[in-house]
Amino acid sequence: DGDGSCPPGADDCIAGNTLLAMKANVQKVSGIQLESLVRGSTAKAPAGGGNRLVNMASFLQQLAVNVVNGKEKLTETEHELLKTIRDEMKILRDATATDHKEDQHEIDRVRDHILACSEPNPKTEHVANMTAQAEATHAACRAQQGELAASKKQACGLMEMEIETHVVPYDSSELASDDSALTKELADKLLGDMHRCLQWAHGANASLVESHAKCDTAVEAFEEQKKLCNDSQAEFEVLFCDYHQTVLGGCESFEECRTTTIDEREKVHSEVQVTEKGRKAEFKAASDITCLLDVIEAKPAEQPAKLKECGNLAVDTSALDIMYHEVPEGKCDFSAVATYPCDGDWLG
Repeated sequence: DGDGSCPPGADDCIAGNTLLAMKANVQKVSGIQLESLVRGSTAKAPAGGGNRLVNMASFLQQLAVNVVNGKEKLTETEHELLKTIRDEMKILRDATATDHKEDQHEIDRVRDHILACSEPNPKTEHVANMTAQAEATHAACRAQQGELAASKKQACGLMEMEIETHVVPYDSSELASDDSALTKELADKLLGDMHRCLQWAHGANASLVESHAKCDTAVEAFEEQKKLCNDSQAEFEVLFCDYHQTVLGGCESFEECRTTTIDEREKVHSEVQVTEKGRKAEFKAASDITCLLDVIEAKPAEQPAKLKECGNLAVDTSALDIMYHEVPEGKCDFSAVATYPCDGDWLG
């Protein structure tokens, strides 16, 4: 009829109109600009682009069936159109590799951001090094103090021992009684004792003066070292307290960093999972379309077998799989400052 409708039972007419509609749809779908199929373009593929590819595959499936069955002959112009579609499909399939690489980079990036939270803080390392140096200095000082304490103990112990062993060689028991008579014999003995006492005192005085001086010197050296070590300890404890606060502050920053980057990871993973699924669907549709184009452009004798191959086509999209990473483990280690000045364990 003049309105383009077909009378009942006119199958050839219906088939012809269907093919005309399919051609129009193929042309409409193929009108998508090439740059819109490439990720790097400022003009993204319009919403529903995946559906358009599925529709195109459906149109080409029917067109291929009709070509194989001899119900459709394509003009040179239509062959050129199909060649353009083939070129677009190649660009699209090639673009999926680029898209995949960029999305994988995003997944790796958010993982690396989480890992970066655990990277050493230069300020913390600096304070830790200063504290370690102060601790080593203090430890060396106390070790020297211990040696001087041993020297003091030895020197003063020798002095005390010498005092205890120096017994006055004089016995006054004979003069203890009031009625003791001072005889010449007793006087001679007394003079002899006094002489021996003078000899003893002279030797004992020199020996005791020397041992007493050694003890005094040892005590003075010990006390000076003790004062130095106390000052060194005070400096070490001040630095350690600063280190303690720096580590605790760093742990707070670490937890904040982890929270922020893990949230970012969840967001990026969700977005990439959507694009990964769409990319695989587009790649599969583009592969189906390319297969159907091969059927249409093949020699007539080869077309039926190729059409069957397209029906059984299993498109491998494993190369487009995204490797998603688990959340990296991370824990702030403050064991180095768990005990600090005035803490019970520290004093213990």
